[in-house]
Amino acid sequence: MMATNNLAGEYSQINQQQVLMQRIFIGNLILAGTFLVACIAIAIAFVFEDNFTLGVQIAAHISIIICSISLKVGYLLRSFSLKKLGCNKF
Repeated sequence: MMATNNLAGEYSQINQQQVLMQRIFIGNLILAGTFLVACIAIAIAFVFEDNFTLGVQIAAHISIIICSISLKVGYLLRSFSLKKLGCNKF
């Protein structure tokens, strides 16, 4: 009976590590996607503002604010997952 519980505990630990690795991957995707969208929004809002309508510029400014929130969510997801895995340097 002890061997069965031990195997279940090992499987649970491996499964938890896989979930944490998936969360790190998702956090990295959020960070990369947010960086890309933020660069495009900054270019529209500040670099090429003469080429876009006022509505598009307003949307770009709003998306910059939303990107900062998304960036923080992605970073926190990645950081908490790394900390759960035992990595304290990130």
